[in-house]
Amino acid sequence: MNTELAQEMTKDLPHFSGSEQMWEHRTFAGKMLLTDGANYIREKAEARWLFDIIHSYQPQLRNQEFQVWTLEKVNDTAFIVTCTDGNSIKLISQKISFSDFPLNSITLWKVNEVVLLPSEY
Repeated sequence: MNTELAQEMTKDLPHFSGSEQMWEHRTFAGKMLLTDGANYIREKAEARWLFDIIHSYQPQLRNQEFQVWTLEKVNDTAFIVTCTDGNSIKLISQKISFSDFPLNSITLWKVNEVVLLPSEY
């Protein structure tokens, strides 16, 4: 794990509130929008794969306007991605066998077509 990057991100993340612009995240199936904070996670942690996962489940979740996505470390290299409805009802869970994601966990919200940090709501 890159502890310098983890420390930098831990220091930077609380400063995201609101968003000055929207960023497109495109996959083969279309696009979704990211706020500045979500884009920071995607670029700084090189976590495009995380947003690909979120986008890949949208056909299953098309009627779920509010989604809480959590990435949590389960050991040195493995993570679990979970999506709930915001009321602790699990909708999706996927194991990630290997990632070098620098943080132990991150939570993102998807509200309609926009992915954001909870602090940006």
